[in-house]
Amino acid sequence: MSAYRSEHLSAHHELERFDSGNETLDVWLRRAARHAEAANTGRTFVWVEPGSPGVVGYFTLAAHLVRRDDVPKSVGHGSPDAIPAILLARLALHRSLQGRGLGSQLLLDALERAVDASARAAARLVVVDAIDDQAAAFYERYGFRARPGPRHLVRKASEVAAALRDDWPSLAPRRGLPCPADRRKGVSHSPIGLRASTGRGASSQP
Repeated sequence: MSAYRSEHLSAHHELERFDSGNETLDVWLRRAARHAEAANTGRTFVWVEPGSPGVVGYFTLAAHLVRRDDVPKSVGHGSPDAIPAILLARLALHRSLQGRGLGSQLLLDALERAVDASARAAARLVVVDAIDDQAAAFYERYGFRARPGPRHLVRKASEVAAALRDDWPSLAPRRGLPCPADRRKGVSHSPIGLRASTGRGASSQP
C-alpha cells in the first residue's frame, strides 16, 4: 500500500493540524484554500495517509498570465505579449516529513498536474512564486529561472513535460533522486481534479 495519497481538496480533509513550520502557508491552507476552491481562483491538492483525513502536504495551482517582457528572452521568444501560464502558487510539506526527499516528490506531483493542465488549457509556462530565498534556490535546482519580481521563477511547460517524460535527471538535482520508473514510489493518486497523476513548500517552500 502506498504511504500517501494525492487528492483534490474536499470537505472531509482535516486541515487544522497541518504544520509546515511556515505560518503563512499553514494559515492559508486552513483559512483560504476552500474559499479559493469555491471562487474557482485556485485548485488545491493534498497528500494524506490512506484511511486518514489529516493533510500532510499540499500545493495550489491557478491559471496565470505573464507579460513577455517579464521573462527571459529565451523563455518568451515567439510568445504573445501576454503569455498563458499555470501558477504553482503554494506548496508545503508537514514538518514531520521534511528532510526525507518528499518535498521533491510533492513538487513532482504538482508539476505533473501543471503540465496536464497546460495541455488541456494551452498554457505555455509554469510559474512559481517562491516564499523565500531558500525556496527559490530549490526551484532553480529544477530548472526554473528567475524573472523580474521578488522570487518569481518560470520554466516552459514543454521543458517540464519533456523532463518528466523522457529525461528525469535534467529536471531533478543530481542527488540520487529516483528515475521516472520509480519516482512515484510511496504516493498513489486519486482521479479527481486537473488529473490525479501525479518540501517544505512554495508559496512556495521546499
